[in-house]
Amino acid sequence: MTRHTSFRACIALLGLLAMTGAGWAESATLTGSAAYRERIALPPDAELVVRLEDVSRMDAPATLLSARRIAMTGVPQPFSLAYDPALIDERMSYAVRAEIQHAGEVWFRTTQAFPVLTRGAAGHVDLILTRAAGESGGEASGLAGRWTVTELRGKLLISEDRPEVDFSELGRIGVKGACNGFNGAAEIEGDKLRVAGPMAGTMRACAGELEQMDRDLVAALSEARSLVRRDDRLALVNAEGVTVLRLRRSE
Repeated sequence: MTRHTSFRACIALLGLLAMTGAGWAESATLTGSAAYRERIALPPDAELVVRLEDVSRMDAPATLLSARRIAMTGVPQPFSLAYDPALIDERMSYAVRAEIQHAGEVWFRTTQAFPVLTRGAAGHVDLILTRAAGESGGEASGLAGRWTVTELRGKLLISEDRPEVDFSELGRIGVKGACNGFNGAAEIEGDKLRVAGPMAGTMRACAGELEQMDRDLVAALSEARSLVRRDDRLALVNAEGVTVLRLRRSE
């Protein structure tokens, strides 16, 4: 049994105990939120895993008291976690630990203690998660690499050499246009996207229709305020809810 499967089984057992009455008769609720500072978009099926642990003993592993797995719907992500108040001893120490996972891999995790419930700590905690070691910004977001523009303002692009958008560099966006190249700063947080300021570009002489396509592409990127990803497809949407660009992950 893998560690991921074992943890899912543990969560299921905790839920079963609560439903059957074999666990706690009355539960209390811990609330909080989870966020990260990197401007990175998560794939739509990312999950937040939250754990309440007894961390009183420094010479022993923490004891799991409650856990929950929640679909990430935004950043910060609110959560609530039921626990048995009979297990809480005011003399002991308790903390919340969390991870953001996708397909069983940890992308973000808490790296410091977040005390709760006793010794002056509250029953609400706002968690800040840190990118997991070994993950680059683009890899963690699921957007890393080049995306081919397939539709611009509702118009299908059918030429073989279509423009591409590159999200590989954290906090930046690169564009290979129909004629010129462009790059600029990009703020990506959850499903929100904003190109920060004007984009710099090369100044090659272009045929009229290619130059216009590049202008339209840069303008569409500047208007984009959110993104919707479905597997290898990506849509950029403006503030009015209109899709201004559709893209497909490049081969």
